[in-house]
Amino acid sequence: MEPVENVALKEYLYKAIKDMVDRGELKIGEKISKPDLAKKFNVSQTPVNDVLNRLVGEGYIAMESRKGFFVKEVTDEDLCQAFEMRAGIEMIAVRLCCEKATDDEINELSSLFNDFSLPLDDEAYKRYIQVDNEFHQKIIQYSGNVFLAQSLTYSGFLVRSNRKGLVRPPEETLEEHRAISDALKKREGEKASSCMMRHLLASRELIREAMKKNQ
Repeated sequence: MEPVENVALKEYLYKAIKDMVDRGELKIGEKISKPDLAKKFNVSQTPVNDVLNRLVGEGYIAMESRKGFFVKEVTDEDLCQAFEMRAGIEMIAVRLCCEKATDDEINELSSLFNDFSLPLDDEAYKRYIQVDNEFHQKIIQYSGNVFLAQSLTYSGFLVRSNRKGLVRPPEETLEEHRAISDALKKREGEKASSCMMRHLLASRELIREAMKKNQ
């Protein structure tokens, strides 16, 4: 059995390195330096290598024979599949929110988009991207389902679907977010679930159309 301290170290490194990918600190296409990571975290290269292999298995990074590890490029097909996964998970999560979330949590979710007014200037647009991510993440967190929360942590589907920025502009999505928020506030689970499905699959369809045009 592996010593407890080794397991704890690898888990810490796993979360830290994955965060570096999510934040763009480890950039797409650039080779990941194991010596640099080992020096950064003051550890040997062995646990770093183990973590990188784990992230390869989860699809976060890629390994090329004789070349090393690289942050994996997010393709249009990857985005489509991420939005399909999100639609399935977040439809359930938003319905559970209507059933289980506290009044304070519902009020927080339903008010996140109140301050936005179209058209958005550059600062408001940046804030909209942050609020968009926060909204979807908190819906899963407030669902009260530990397995859904784990899927958010370990699969990285939300981060991956946002890595190339917004698929559709606020002019299209702001009212969709507000429709979901309104259903949440009224605790109308079926309506919230339906609105969420249309919201996420609309982004998938836009990507699909672009893929067909580029064929």
